[in-house]
Amino acid sequence: MSVKASRILKTYHSGTQDVVALDSVSFKIRSGSFTVVLGPSGSGKSTLFNIIAGIDSFDSGSIDVDGHKLEKLKARQLDAYRKNTVGMVFQGYNLLNDLTVYENVKLVADMSSDSFPVEEVLERLSISDLKDRFPYELSGGQQQRVAIARAVVKKPGVLLCDEPTAALDSKNSIQVLTLLKNINRDFSTTILLITHNEKISRIADTVMHLCDGRIVDFSRNSSIIEPDKIDWAV
Repeated sequence: MSVKASRILKTYHSGTQDVVALDSVSFKIRSGSFTVVLGPSGSGKSTLFNIIAGIDSFDSGSIDVDGHKLEKLKARQLDAYRKNTVGMVFQGYNLLNDLTVYENVKLVADMSSDSFPVEEVLERLSISDLKDRFPYELSGGQQQRVAIARAVVKKPGVLLCDEPTAALDSKNSIQVLTLLKNINRDFSTTILLITHNEKISRIADTVMHLCDGRIVDFSRNSSIIEPDKIDWAV
């Protein structure tokens, strides 16, 4: 699915001050592409993701996700959009600790109108053997795999990943990024990935740089590498 944004403005009101989170942001992301979004804390990355996910509103402008004009959707339409069109992988995993791995994924599958079989997704992400465990029994890398499985099971056209490797070591980071690349290739899922690590941007088709709520650079990678080729050395 393609994602098109035109002059997006988002302002937060804090006391007597207005904080501009996104300042006339415009871009176009091709369907089936992999985009890395870079920028320091406070640059507007998470705000942009929440808007694309239909979680947060915006003051003016337009966002079109494969024909879904978000500014025109009513509450029920937005709910259906969040359930069926877009998936999110959070930095903090957001798994339910009182549910098993299988139950965490099944919960999301049951909410979708057209989901993958849960067992198939668990097998593809190599976590079938963990299906009866609870999140607190898993390593960070395993929890992130479950979070990805939960986002992917509903067949999202757009997958938003907010710092999915921030809490992982290089080995688990490579595994998670490889999974995302495979999802992008196998299902033509449009992926946007937030990261502070510029090295990760080399695996993407396109790279968006945000600073102070503005896009300061948007470019295509001339040479794309696989996750296991990233040099993690400082």
